Amino acid sequence: MAIRAFVDTSLLMEFKPIREIDWKDLLQTTDDVVVVIAPIVTKELDAHKHGKDFGKRDRARQAIKEISTLKKGKEIDGRPGVTVDYCGPPSRELMGKHDLEWDAPDDQLLGSMFVMQGKTQDRIAVVADDMNLRQRAEQLGFDAIEPSEKYERAAEADPRDLTIERQKEEIRQYEDKHAKGPRMNKSITQCGSPRGRMT
Repeated sequence: MAIRAFVDTSLLMEFKPIREIDWKDLLQTTDDVVVVIAPIVTKELDAHKHGKDFGKRDRARQAIKEISTLKKGKEIDGRPGVTVDYCGPPSRELMGKHDLEWDAPDDQLLGSMFVMQGKTQDRIAVVADDMNLRQRAEQLGFDAIEPSEKYERAAEADPRDLTIERQKEEIRQYEDKHAKGPRMNKSITQCGSPRGRMT
C-alpha cells in the first residue's frame, strides 16, 4: 500500500522543489509515495505568478516550471518509489457532504483528498506547513505531516532591496566625490577687495 501525499501551495513555494525532498524520510515510511497535486494548488500558483509580490511571484513561477517537468506516474529522478499524480476537483455535492466551503482553498484541497479516498485504498495524507490545515485534515480522518525545517528554501533577497542598496551606494559615491567644492583664493575677501587694501 502506498502513501498519497497531498501538498499545499505554501509547501511548493516555501520549501525545496519536489525532486529535492526525501519523501520517504519526511513521511517516515518505507512504502511507495505518490505526491499528489490538487487543482486548487495549481490555481493558486497561477494567481501568485501574476501577483504584485515579487518574491511570491518568482517562487510560484519556479514551482510551476518544476511541476511541468514531472510526469504523472513516472518515478522522480533520484527518488526510488516516489511518483507524482494529479487529482480532480471535488463536486459541490461532495463538499457539502463533508461540510466544506466551496470558496475556501483549504476546503477545496480537503475535498480533492476525499475524491482520491473514493478511488484508492492507499493511505492519504496532507503535507503542509499550515497548522490549521493539518488539524482539519486530522479531524476528517486523514494523516497530516508537518514538513521539516531542513527542507525549507534558502531565504532569497528581494530584488527591490538590491536595487535600493545599489542606488544608495551610487548616492554615497556621488556625495563623496562632490563633497568638497573648489577652495576660495585666500587673497580675495568680501566684495572682491584684496586683503589689506583700503577702499
